[in-house]
Amino acid sequence: MNLLAMSFPKLDDIRNNGESGRLLFKKINLIIAIILTFITSILFVTKGGDFYKADKSIIKALSVLQWTLSTFIIGKLCNINDEKGVSQGASLLIFVNILNNVPKEFKRILSFNRKTSIWVFLIMFISILIAIYFSYSYVKIKVIETKKIKTYFNDDTFMIIPFSITSVMPLIYINVFTSIPLYIKEFFKIDNKIMDNIVRMVMPSLWYKNFDYLTIIGILLYVSFLFIFCAYSAMLSFPTGQITNSFKKSNTMMDGIRSGSEMKTYLDEVLKRVVAISFLMILFVSVIPSFIVSIAFDGLTLGLLGTSILILVNIYSNLSLELKAMFRHLSKKYRV
Repeated sequence: MNLLAMSFPKLDDIRNNGESGRLLFKKINLIIAIILTFITSILFVTKGGDFYKADKSIIKALSVLQWTLSTFIIGKLCNINDEKGVSQGASLLIFVNILNNVPKEFKRILSFNRKTSIWVFLIMFISILIAIYFSYSYVKIKVIETKKIKTYFNDDTFMIIPFSITSVMPLIYINVFTSIPLYIKEFFKIDNKIMDNIVRMVMPSLWYKNFDYLTIIGILLYVSFLFIFCAYSAMLSFPTGQITNSFKKSNTMMDGIRSGSEMKTYLDEVLKRVVAISFLMILFVSVIPSFIVSIAFDGLTLGLLGTSILILVNIYSNLSLELKAMFRHLSKKYRV
């Protein structure tokens, strides 16, 4: 929906139309999620292999109802959490789900031979260090303000732009897009060389099997789209046009930068550098470690490597900052 809003002005107008527009945009998000869940669950119970073949129609219907109702409940809870609590929403569910699988993944890694386990733990440790470094790194721009804008400023009148501004959304986007050919192949039972080559080209987990020109094209496409999605996510998280307008309305200036077009140009240049660093962070934390493990250990895939590490560190850093800001506000309000 966020990507569509950047392409369709009407959706973007709804999203930016104050509090009522933001709530309507969330409702549209939830409705689409429910519809997609309903369609996906029907496809799953009808095309989901042997698991549902022997079941009665009532079991299939109840399964569809359960998934659809669960999506509605989770979506509503996430919206309530965004409005009343810490603004992490569904990210907290992902965070808890990954933590829940940590003991199982560690047990699995320890079951490998000693050399493999040591190398995997070393790669994981380096990835965590890089993720922590970038998640807590930021660009700090001094501002001269006559009115506080709490959304973008801290107590020292600095604008903070974190390098992790893109979060993990680019990885989610690209994983969805790269999985589409495989879903089409399996659903329509397509079995020909052209479709096999397309799947092998776009699926990172299959690159290790046969490193040829298709793999090189797939890597280039993957990296290119990853960068595009990083830029999209950064523009969504840090809309320079809106920030410039907020500066102008509140009579706030940057040190040495005039408000208006000059400020927007400056923020756009800063955002470009942040996007480039965020892109490199995702490559070095999520993509490259998984690729190295896959190549070195014959297609080995781990749930606690790459994207999972980035999600854990990124959500924890955002959550800790939000909780600190919340407790700081409460301590001032109640003089704690």
